[in-house]
Amino acid sequence: TNQNGKEGVTLAALLNVLDGVLAREGRLLVMTANDITKLPSALIRSGRIDMRVEFSNAQSFQIAQMFKMFYGEQNGLGSSFVRSLPEGVLSMATLQEHFLRHRDDVQGAAGSVEELLASVGSVKE
Repeated sequence: TNQNGKEGVTLAALLNVLDGVLAREGRLLVMTANDITKLPSALIRSGRIDMRVEFSNAQSFQIAQMFKMFYGEQNGLGSSFVRSLPEGVLSMATLQEHFLRHRDDVQGAAGSVEELLASVGSVKE
């Protein structure tokens, strides 16, 4: 319980764990955020965060590689699927979920582009 009577972790307590009195040497800490702009600057300042890696949405070559990993060579079906999707709209996790849902049905996976785009609120251009 903090000074305001609310339960939870305060920013000061978190910073102490990361690099204050409670910090430990020789550890690797991974933090994730959906929107880094909403994080306090004290949490993500240089020296506290040594490396930032952005996982952006899938580009065409990544979609093609994932399609091939799930279904192998499919005589142009993968190429057609990739061409029907806009770049940078779908996350790799969304694509994986789609392919798993259609794991035994390559035609179903390739033929349900509208359903896939609707699942993320996209409109096919």
